Amino acid sequence: MRLQPLIQGLGLRHISGSADVECSDITDDSRQVTPGCLFISRGSTKQTPAYILQAIDRGAVAVISEPLDTEPLPDNIAHYVAVAVDQRLAGRLAERFFGEPAKRLTLIGITGTNGKSTIALLIQHLLKAADIQTGVIGTIFTDDGTHDGQKPASLTTPGAIDFSRSLARMADAGCDAVAAEVSSHALEQGRVDVAAFKVGLFTNLTQDHLDYHRTMQAYAEAKSILFAHLLKDDGTAVINLDDAYALAVLADFAGDIRWTSLKQSQTDRPGSICFADQVELRADSSTSRFIGPWGEIKTTIPLIGGYNVSNTLQALAAAHAITNSSDTLRTALQTLPQVPGRLERVSLPSDNTNQPAIPTVLVDYAHTPDALENAMSALRPLTPGKLIVMFGCGGDRDRTKRPLMAHAACRHADLIYLTSDNPRTEEPDTIIKDALVGIPEARKPDLVVDADRAKAIRMAVLAGKPGDTVLLAGKGHEDYQTIGRENIHFDDREHAQQALIQWACEKAAQ
Repeated sequence: MRLQPLIQGLGLRHISGSADVECSDITDDSRQVTPGCLFISRGSTKQTPAYILQAIDRGAVAVISEPLDTEPLPDNIAHYVAVAVDQRLAGRLAERFFGEPAKRLTLIGITGTNGKSTIALLIQHLLKAADIQTGVIGTIFTDDGTHDGQKPASLTTPGAIDFSRSLARMADAGCDAVAAEVSSHALEQGRVDVAAFKVGLFTNLTQDHLDYHRTMQAYAEAKSILFAHLLKDDGTAVINLDDAYALAVLADFAGDIRWTSLKQSQTDRPGSICFADQVELRADSSTSRFIGPWGEIKTTIPLIGGYNVSNTLQALAAAHAITNSSDTLRTALQTLPQVPGRLERVSLPSDNTNQPAIPTVLVDYAHTPDALENAMSALRPLTPGKLIVMFGCGGDRDRTKRPLMAHAACRHADLIYLTSDNPRTEEPDTIIKDALVGIPEARKPDLVVDADRAKAIRMAVLAGKPGDTVLLAGKGHEDYQTIGRENIHFDDREHAQQALIQWACEKAAQ
């Protein structure tokens, strides 16, 4: 695409070079620049930063930046400046470059502290059952719906350029809709400002990211931005009425509202109620009656815990807002997928002969106090033996939630293993020390502390017996551990299976 129509009407000031240049790609990451690329240098750049020079060295033909106080860029580089070069401007440029993909798709945005990944995948499953090809943008992966379309995600919501790039790939692959996890960071930074969502969904708000937002009120206000992006005449808000922040995040939205609840069968608020009752929880599934605009559906879902009943109810409410095929949705509920790293069961290898009865070992992404509380609350009544939990806390993140996570573990677990999560640039021992504040003195005999996560997993699994449940919390689907600024391969599921093999061998040798 030529630069001139790409930048037209955006108020950019010409510094040098020709706007008639052809741009083959667009990026705001100098490491991803290829020959012919337009490079968007976001943020203050009073001096020509190294990444602009790197972009030019890698073949960029055009640069958009904030004003520079240095010598002009080379004459062969088209250089334009704006007062502010941020995610919002990058998103507008990307939408133009990729052919306005946000307008070619039905967009479902999902925000909240916990449950986003599960709900996104459930929505995809339900809509695909109704012959609506649906992509996913989220924490676990992006998925354009094709056979080889899954790509690992590095952020819950990608930057504005990659967001539009993903939407374009999905539209080109034949997708009709996209279920996108939308983080509070993305909303506040304007990464999805180009999107007009058909459905906006709020799961819950619990303590997380206060290192960024500082207060829960500011965190809620960031989440509320999603509902300003709903289609004016045809948007639907799906709101968890059971959450204390339900009204705060909805803000001034006055369109179609679907309240979801496991506690209230009716509401005096504008909108309709979607309700789940007759809930029966088992170790491998849950049964519930789902009541809403689709009528009444009583079914068993292959997901564990009351919060997954809530997740399913919200996914059903969102999917029904896109398709009113109640019979199709009823059938699809019975085949809901296992979500990677969300109470995902780890077993012995299938070729392991004479498999003994083993403890139940589950890997879960729970990395907030509320998520850990919910996971353990779901597992406690389903565990005839001991509930063993292993968890850690992330480095360079909200320090105030660390003792809260430890305290949550103590409320439900019989044995507690405190270890390292993604320490990033913090010392693991410092993070663990912060978490230890939440351990009551009476529970310290039940506590084992080891910063070596692999060792902690092995100890937790080996401590289990048949009838016990071992919950390995914090990293879920992630197959890496961030130490310093490097991602090192580490998969809780792999280490858990190795520990189970050792457990079975020791059992056989007895």
